[in-house]
Amino acid sequence: MNTKKALASVTKDDFIALLKHQPVVDKEAPFDLQLSGHIHGGQIFPFSLITRLVYGVSTGLTQLADGRKLYVSRGTGTWGPPVRFFAAPETTRTTIESGYGGSGWSRWL
Repeated sequence: MNTKKALASVTKDDFIALLKHQPVVDKEAPFDLQLSGHIHGGQIFPFSLITRLVYGVSTGLTQLADGRKLYVSRGTGTWGPPVRFFAAPETTRTTIESGYGGSGWSRWL
């Protein structure tokens, strides 16, 4: 999918939650929150160390240097062997609330 094309019509006043399978952050893509998965929390130790090296992030919420946020879920499934070791499955519920703060979105996640 072409992320740039999909986000072409957004404005600066829009809150953008980007759903992207792999936790790869496009520095040019406008978003406030990116929700990703793909790495299964490493699934089996020590794969968690390898996925952190490859993607530069771990599971959970990461505040990016430019103020945007990335949330990476461990997910509920597996790949390869149907086993998880030190990487419990998770189902994530994300709540985004709007509030009047004068400059748009005042509180989220």
